[in-house]
Amino acid sequence: MPYKDLYLAHALHGSLFQTICIRKAALLVALDNDVRDQSEIEAELPNNGDYAHWMSPELEPSGKLKTSRDRFERALLKSLGTGRLSAAVVARNLDDEIDPIYTLVPTEAIREWCQERDVDTGDWLMQHEESDIEFTSETAHEIANYYMPSLARTDDFDFDALEAYKSSEESRREELFRSLLQEVQRLRAEVPHARRTEAESPINTKEKNSLLTVIAALVNALDGRLPNGYKRAEAVARFTDQIGASVSVNTVDKILKQTDSAVERRRDAYK
Repeated sequence: MPYKDLYLAHALHGSLFQTICIRKAALLVALDNDVRDQSEIEAELPNNGDYAHWMSPELEPSGKLKTSRDRFERALLKSLGTGRLSAAVVARNLDDEIDPIYTLVPTEAIREWCQERDVDTGDWLMQHEESDIEFTSETAHEIANYYMPSLARTDDFDFDALEAYKSSEESRREELFRSLLQEVQRLRAEVPHARRTEAESPINTKEKNSLLTVIAALVNALDGRLPNGYKRAEAVARFTDQIGASVSVNTVDKILKQTDSAVERRRDAYK
């Protein structure tokens, strides 16, 4: 992998967390500012339209989306060169040119850069940010668990082992005691393994649209039982509480607003 040693050096200091490479940032900002119909945008997405924010920055868009991505990329690189944008990791080639794929910038710095230039940020950049925060949080917990002193465990007392020790000859007692000491030393030296959690696979664009369509169908089936507007989101949020997997009202409201456009795209596709 290119720049592996560079990344490793920064990883050891924690400076890779909550960052994004220049090329991906440019594409996500371009997507957040593309006001065309969703079907036009999907036709120009990388990976033949089946694209998600977590995919490789080496995947190329096409058409107007690529033109917009390239424009934002040039602007970001220019700001890096003038010092108006700070990088977490700068990767250069032999001609001293900044590599847009391997150069990382704090995601918050991208947001500030956009605000200064009256450029919108939306769902695409937010999805990257949320995934990165989740990964950072899991990694931080794993590091903390690794270094946290472990508490001594009190297992059930082995009476049979005690009786064997008491009734044995003195030479046998010495042997048992020596074995016990060796086991205690081994347990003290043993590093507790941090619990690893398997990250959920992010969904791609097509999967997201299908999921939104299913949600729209379920909401439609419950139409007589649900109020309108924001109160509908509140009602659905209460349903999530009832199954022990709470989702905030604002998040539910945002999802419900996306369902209408997803249904329209699906209907248009089958015309």
